[in-house]
Amino acid sequence: MTEIIVLCGSSRFKSQFADEMRRLTLEGNIVLTLGRWAHSENIELSSKEMAGLEKLQRQKIRLASRVHVINVGGYIGRSTAEEIVYAKEQGKIITYLDPASVLAPSEQEKITRLAEIVADMSAEEPPVEIITRAGSYPPVLSPTENHAEVGVEFKLK
Repeated sequence: MTEIIVLCGSSRFKSQFADEMRRLTLEGNIVLTLGRWAHSENIELSSKEMAGLEKLQRQKIRLASRVHVINVGGYIGRSTAEEIVYAKEQGKIITYLDPASVLAPSEQEKITRLAEIVADMSAEEPPVEIITRAGSYPPVLSPTENHAEVGVEFKLK
């Protein structure tokens, strides 16, 4: 049966998005993906353009039955974490390119909550980047250079 799948993840992973789009399309699915590759193409977007793209991505999530996260090396940034939260709120199925790097549900919920807190700290983009580390469980929280095992790394931008 044909499924509508939206791809979510950092635009720095353009080639992995293309690979997954091809694979899922060849499986007979309708695939919705990013329309702009700001990170991988070094494109500066205005806050208005970013807001428009974020709104469009949420519309794609509402259309889809499944959200497929392109989490190369376990990386899930702030925007992607927010999209995952939104998808969960919408009752969507969530799958991952790299499922082995995804934390246990309770740890992922902690990361998601941390992402929400960080996003609420600033009307603009928060000054941190959320990074999960593949191959290490639990990953580490690093607000600066201090490490404490709590499940996620925050890197100052």
